[in-house]
Amino acid sequence: MTLRFGLWILLTMLLSVGQAFGAVSVYVNVSQTGPQAPVTGAVLQSVGKNINAAYSATAGYNDQPALQAEETVTGESWTYTASAGAGVVYSPTAQGTGSSATVTAKSAAAGTYTITVTFELTFTITKYKADGVTVDSTRTDGPYSGSGSATLNVKDGKFKVEIAPTDMFRGRRNTLGIGEPASIVVEQENPSDPPVSFDSMEVYENINSEGGNTLIDIKSPSFKAGHYGGTAKIKVWAKINGIKEQVPETIGVSVIEPSSIITEKIVKIPNPSPPHAYAGFIGRPYVLPITVSFLYTEVREGTYPSEQKGYWAQKFPGGIPHPDGNWADIVAGLTADKHNKVNWIDAIDSGVCRQPPMYAAGSYFQWNIPWFYRVKGAPENQNKKITVIHRVDMTNDQGHMTITKATGTEMYPP
Repeated sequence: MTLRFGLWILLTMLLSVGQAFGAVSVYVNVSQTGPQAPVTGAVLQSVGKNINAAYSATAGYNDQPALQAEETVTGESWTYTASAGAGVVYSPTAQGTGSSATVTAKSAAAGTYTITVTFELTFTITKYKADGVTVDSTRTDGPYSGSGSATLNVKDGKFKVEIAPTDMFRGRRNTLGIGEPASIVVEQENPSDPPVSFDSMEVYENINSEGGNTLIDIKSPSFKAGHYGGTAKIKVWAKINGIKEQVPETIGVSVIEPSSIITEKIVKIPNPSPPHAYAGFIGRPYVLPITVSFLYTEVREGTYPSEQKGYWAQKFPGGIPHPDGNWADIVAGLTADKHNKVNWIDAIDSGVCRQPPMYAAGSYFQWNIPWFYRVKGAPENQNKKITVIHRVDMTNDQGHMTITKATGTEMYPP
């Protein structure tokens, strides 16, 4: 997710002297007073964001207004007005009274803006009678004006708001395996950008495939993927330079269930009773997809009747049901392409095939084994399963055969 915010960098101090009326000239100085220096950040992307930049302006004047006989300056009145191009907003106001001003400006669009503060000065002049005490008359003189300006540079800052799974293999984001914990992270790019941090979040449209919640145990900024696949949306609020702002884009998250099993052949099992036909190997199963983590999931094999033809139909006319298995953990592999490793070794073999009955091409024995899965400790749902095929095929009347389970294969003879 990409966000962009405006960053005010150093305000260039400029001095502008206003036109003088009479002997008086007004001068104005403008300088930056904020924001505070930001902290170092990390990664990034972008969106429009308003950041406050404060500056101060002070005014003064040179010389005195022209006075007539018996006249004295008895008062000064100052007003100021701040101005800039379209898109700049002032807070709390761009107008006021006094010979100093503190004004805060902000803009959502990148660019260069000239902030100008104009002060006007009006004198109150009193004329006294010959006794020096009695007022003869009063008048005003002015206004005398002067302006100062500063350049406001707004550039694109970058930061990233994403979902970070606890298991961060392959640098993935925003997609989780069932049961997987994660959290919202806010990362900024540039040390000169305003500091950005996570503030709060709201999860909605949080419905999984079974009608429950896609995300559970929500304890902002952390949460867990639920027991079943689904999607959810998250609104995020961040603090930018200490100001709470909602991130414009919604973050989407997908929770994925196991989809299939692959079997890696580790080693061939030697024929225990030659010269009878036999094929077998030791296999290691893995849960797919490996693009998410199933380390918080467990699996087990279930029972299923066998299918057989030819040699095995004669040898086992009633079939042999596959036995139920125990729940097994899923663990991390040594490399990212061997992630989601089932934590047990599978001995896969045909059994010793003695005669009679006679060997025959086209004979086969097959189990369509259900592999049930669940988040660790959750109730079993018999609908949540993957079918793994265990099959032995005899290719001729010499007992040559091939055994396969999932993706692992061994042949006899080799």
